[in-house]
Amino acid sequence: MATNHPDRPRVVRSGSLHLARAVVASVVVIAGCRRTAYRTYTCPEPPPSRSAATVRVVGERFVGGVVLRADSATPSPWAFVLLRPDSGGREQQQQVREVGRFRFPVPAPGTYTLRVRSLSLATLDVPLRLPPDSGAELRLDMEYRPVVINELCGARIAVPLPWWHFW
Repeated sequence: MATNHPDRPRVVRSGSLHLARAVVASVVVIAGCRRTAYRTYTCPEPPPSRSAATVRVVGERFVGGVVLRADSATPSPWAFVLLRPDSGGREQQQQVREVGRFRFPVPAPGTYTLRVRSLSLATLDVPLRLPPDSGAELRLDMEYRPVVINELCGARIAVPLPWWHFW
C-alpha cells in the first residue's frame, strides 16, 4: 500500500489532459488571428445608348447646338461638351447652362469628335467632318440614365472570415 508523503508533490500523468489544454490553446490562438478574404464586385455592362445626334452643316465656322433629354425634349442643363480634333490639336470644353446651348469656334477644317457627358445622361460621341469655311449645328437628344450611387462596382472589399476558417 502506497502512502502519500506531504514532502513529495503528487505527479498526475494524464496525456489526455495535456492534449485537451493544447487543443484549447490552439483554438484560442487561431481565433485571435483574424484572417481576411477579398472580394471584387464586377460591374454589369451598361446597355447601348439610345442617344441620337442630328447634324446640319452651316456656312459659318462654328460648332454649336442644343443638348436635350430624349424622353421629354426639354433642355438638359449642366452637361459637359468637349470638341476634340482627331488630328491631336487643342481641345475645347464648355458646360451648357439652363437653356442647354453650346457654341465652339472652329479653327480649321478637318475631322472632330464631339463628346457630351452629364451625370444623369448617357455619354454620346459624335464624329464630325467639317469642310473648309463651314461648321455644324447639332441637336443632341440624350438618353436619361439614373445614377446609382451606392453600387459597389469595381470595388475590392475586405470580408473577415469566421474564426473557424483557419485553413
